[in-house]
Amino acid sequence: MKTSLLTRLVVTVLAATLLVYSLAVFVLYTYLEHTAHQNLNQSLTRQFELVKGLLEEEDDGQHIELELSQVKTGDLANLYSGRYYVVLVQGQPPILSESLGNSTPTFVEQLSRTAAPVFTELPGPRAEPLRLLSQHIQFSQRDVQVIVAESLVPAYQWLKTVRSALLLGFPVVALFLFLLLWAVTRWMLRPLNALVQDIQAFDVQCQDTLPPLLSDRVEDIDQLHRAFNGLLVRFQKVREAEEQLLMDVSHQIKTPLTVILSTCDVILQRAREAGTYQNALEQIRETGKGLRFLLTRLLSSAHVASEHQQQLDLQAIILEDVVQQAVKLMQPLAQQYAIELCFSFTTRHAVRADAQKLTELLLILFENAIYYSTPETRVTIESLATADSFVLTVQDQGPGISREDAPHLFTRFYRGAEAEKHAGSGLGLTLAQHIAHLHQGSLSLDTTVTTGACFVLRLPLS
Repeated sequence: MKTSLLTRLVVTVLAATLLVYSLAVFVLYTYLEHTAHQNLNQSLTRQFELVKGLLEEEDDGQHIELELSQVKTGDLANLYSGRYYVVLVQGQPPILSESLGNSTPTFVEQLSRTAAPVFTELPGPRAEPLRLLSQHIQFSQRDVQVIVAESLVPAYQWLKTVRSALLLGFPVVALFLFLLLWAVTRWMLRPLNALVQDIQAFDVQCQDTLPPLLSDRVEDIDQLHRAFNGLLVRFQKVREAEEQLLMDVSHQIKTPLTVILSTCDVILQRAREAGTYQNALEQIRETGKGLRFLLTRLLSSAHVASEHQQQLDLQAIILEDVVQQAVKLMQPLAQQYAIELCFSFTTRHAVRADAQKLTELLLILFENAIYYSTPETRVTIESLATADSFVLTVQDQGPGISREDAPHLFTRFYRGAEAEKHAGSGLGLTLAQHIAHLHQGSLSLDTTVTTGACFVLRLPLS
């Protein structure tokens, strides 16, 4: 069953508050009950001291009694008033308060067997609950037991009233808390509701980010707002990359497909010699290779640009080893174009990088350098390290890059005047730069070089 955040917050806080309230009520009631018993004990102790002080010995020395004028007033003189005393003297009848009506209560027999001072609770002459204090003293060389009692009914009635008030207050407190929490929580969730409304009204085709919250600035909601905006920006990049890929594919494969289809149409018009068919198939094969190369570059470029493939397989690698492996892979192409790849190193630098993507970047640089080099020349690859970066330069001895072409060099599908003489897609340098950025590095053109073209790759050292 689905519930709203508002309901969950209200129910959770309300339940926690009521639990605390219940514990507080329990502790308070226990404390009040203990206090009531303590007050009764203090009252009984005062009564005991009063009765003890009123004991006196008759002239014959054989009879002990109380100063009756002191104990025939107030509750002690009212029948079944709830306050009683009993004095037990060995060898004579019990001395009873007038509130007992001259009848010995049953609790006297129960307490007469106790020698130590004791506070206890027993039923009174009318079966009402009593709090009693029984204690033995020595008076006129005789053992005297003094018992004082006080009814618990007033204390129980007071505790009952308190308990009823606390129990009746529970639903009142619950209702008050519910209304208060509902109002406060709705007020606190207003920014979140505003954000939800903005998201519901958001048109991904017309906007890149959500409109800012103009009021009720809450840090947590702002963080959620910024996170969602970041998600929208990434989604927008993915959508733009997909749209760009569709446009690039539709634009770039049109020409090779036209060549393939037109070649087939011409060949199929009538019977041809075997050599003609062979030439046509070779043309189709070369066009297909170019098409495959183009699609590979398009997909790689789209994956990098869309950011959803940016989880690099980072490992500790030695850069010089990766460069040397890339040089070895490019040797056949270099020999085909009569280009010498020159790379040597004396130190080894460790970085955390994706070796496969880094190799792809290097192959793009080496491939470009070979294609645009003058035959019988060399491509120089040098490495050096600064305090925090690894720097690799790739310089050819070709015609170089014009000042007009340099600013557009890393633009997708851009090909300068010199590039038109060579096969290519215009995607290689764009992809290489994306890979460098994924490694928190950079790829740029060194414009200070006057001979050929020189590309500079910078990567952070581990």
